Amino acid sequence: MPPPLVRLSVCAALLLAAACASPVRTTELVRIDERAGYRYTALDQKAPTTIDKSAVIMSFSGGGTRAAALADGALRALAATEVPGTAGRVPLGSQIDVVSSVSGGSVTAAYFALTGTDGLHDFEQKFLLSDVMDTLITRTLSNPLQLVYPRIDILSDYLDEQVFSHKTYRDLIAVDSPGRNRRPYVILNAADMASGSVFSFTQDQFDLICSDLGDLRLADAVSASAAFPVALSALTIRNRAPCSPQQSAPETAGTGWKLKDGWPEPLRIINDRAVETDLGVSYPAAENLARFRRGTVSLTYLNRDKGKDYIKHRQGRQAALRRGQRPLAGR
Repeated sequence: MPPPLVRLSVCAALLLAAACASPVRTTELVRIDERAGYRYTALDQKAPTTIDKSAVIMSFSGGGTRAAALADGALRALAATEVPGTAGRVPLGSQIDVVSSVSGGSVTAAYFALTGTDGLHDFEQKFLLSDVMDTLITRTLSNPLQLVYPRIDILSDYLDEQVFSHKTYRDLIAVDSPGRNRRPYVILNAADMASGSVFSFTQDQFDLICSDLGDLRLADAVSASAAFPVALSALTIRNRAPCSPQQSAPETAGTGWKLKDGWPEPLRIINDRAVETDLGVSYPAAENLARFRRGTVSLTYLNRDKGKDYIKHRQGRQAALRRGQRPLAGR
């Protein structure tokens, strides 16, 4: 083979290898602590509510930009509605406790978690009034090398640069950052394509795979939630389980972990009610802090037997993944 063709073949092979590689998007978990990381209990301690005996919980559905706009409109209406607080009247939009979202609704939810009600006007300019699809196509055509990378990274990089300004989940924990009135605690939801089950971007979920959610870009989580099958590739996150923080968790009170047959395991939630409730509204008791859906799927993340070297995507699409990789995509 002539030297130029050899060099061309080597370059092509390197580009293909880069396209197949899964980026390391998170760091290894150091400890399991219900008072730290991105979880409701930790955020509630840093940014307590100012209205008594009330819980405001919202759910944002999917549907692309239209879903994002609908969620934005609902938040604007709540921001314009004042309610009595412990220190005077406050906007109801600043008192939202929890937002659960998927797909297009996750773009609004994540931005709201980052900026609070003060950022709603900027969100309209940065995302709702932008022609995202046209921008993505133009970017790809101007830099064809992007085609050799996972397709989801094209969307993720755009959101990271244009919408979320390179922020990570650690920035959501920093409630004193400018523009933040207080929480909400936002749960961005995607689908584990190996099992078809819901995978939520919370530290309690990431405890199962021994990863620190704090280092994950918000744009990556939003892209996973919004990734439409076929059009976008799945987001892949490394599963580091089992790990030493899981081994020590049952020895620490309030972590929501116990030993079962010699293995550390998070307690599964039977329901969302604590032993004692106040006016019918309460949050999970301390022993139920390991938040994940009922069933046995979540326990497979503990990866005890190391027996699954390859995982296939659902709907007949096959993807050979190295052991411990979790492919995620929007629902």
